[in-house]
Amino acid sequence: MSNPPPAGKLYSYYRDSGISPTFGSLQTEADLDRFCEQRARIFTLKLQMPPEMFRDARLLEFGPDTGENALAFARWGARIELVEPNTAVWPQLQAYFRHFGLENQLLGLHDKPIQEFAPAEQADIVVAEGFIHTVKPEKQWIDVVRQAVRPNGYLILFYYERRGLLMEVFHAALYREFRRMAGQKGPDAARRLYGAKWDAIAHVRRFNSWVMDVLENPYTHSQFTLDAPRLIQMMAESDFELHQSWPRYRDDLRMQWHKAPESPSSIAAEVDSHLQRSALSHALGRTLYCIGDNASVAAVGRQVDELLHAVDQALDVGGRQAWTSVAKGFVGLQSSIDRDNTIYAPSAEARRSAKAMLDSASRCATLAADGDAERLATFANADQSFVSFWGQPAHYSVFRKRARTDL
Repeated sequence: MSNPPPAGKLYSYYRDSGISPTFGSLQTEADLDRFCEQRARIFTLKLQMPPEMFRDARLLEFGPDTGENALAFARWGARIELVEPNTAVWPQLQAYFRHFGLENQLLGLHDKPIQEFAPAEQADIVVAEGFIHTVKPEKQWIDVVRQAVRPNGYLILFYYERRGLLMEVFHAALYREFRRMAGQKGPDAARRLYGAKWDAIAHVRRFNSWVMDVLENPYTHSQFTLDAPRLIQMMAESDFELHQSWPRYRDDLRMQWHKAPESPSSIAAEVDSHLQRSALSHALGRTLYCIGDNASVAAVGRQVDELLHAVDQALDVGGRQAWTSVAKGFVGLQSSIDRDNTIYAPSAEARRSAKAMLDSASRCATLAADGDAERLATFANADQSFVSFWGQPAHYSVFRKRARTDL
């Protein structure tokens, strides 16, 4: 990237673009009920943090944007302090709390970015969703949250994972190449390319918001991600142990004595092994677990990393050479999926579907390399494999801060 955006300034992009990426236009109690029910399912079933854990908790949330998630936490009984540097969204955020009668749950509102915030009091739960991967170096925000979370308290992160970003950055790169080829930009170009894909999913956000939040966003790039194995290790070194994640970072098939002691470092080592075998699953958003030997695991990981690098190049500079490399990379992953002694898929159909997805991505990359905007738009809107795949860029991780007596 010739002129990369400043690390940790995602809020500036949203402020200058005039968009609020999470705004859901909640208007009635029924709207908020539905939103809270959706959040409760995620937190209960996927993160093992049911709403009861938030009752009477002191909660500090970084980057709440217009505050929908904060409303849910307040509904569950949390007393909330918010840190939102984009003051343009403050009126909507404050209006939400007034409208739903939750003003008494709001303890304070601050305009500092996370790396400049000094917590005056420790919280039971600290939340940073949707931006934390852009703050570099990571030590800046890790030092802050380590101060902010009380011993035995929880830290909730929602972020773009490095390998998981593969298909998201592919969609952004393809859009930007199409924009150059077609001589269009913005929502009009995006609708020509991704109209069928967008219409095929249930969504609550506006199409134009998605275009600005993902396709045009300069932070949609692998340099602005968190690498899951490294994240777990960094958190272990700062007294945080993994509580839960989505996708699962721990090997749910592992067998051990229930009283066996575990430390943050031992958990980090186990997670690292499991995540290396999950590289293809995270990159493609499908269950494709590497069951081969260590050499096979490393080889598949390299394939994913090389393809991600090629897609970054296509995003940054575009052109025939970059897109030809992307097409070859997708073909290479197809051959790995074919080896059932290396990659586990839950069924023959799941394996076939994953290969079809990669074939569609490769064909799109080839059409981009050829500079054929019309054929690319036609294919992207007609090919069902392309229409249906999205990948899984966003991950949740929940950590518990160990008390000194735990160490």
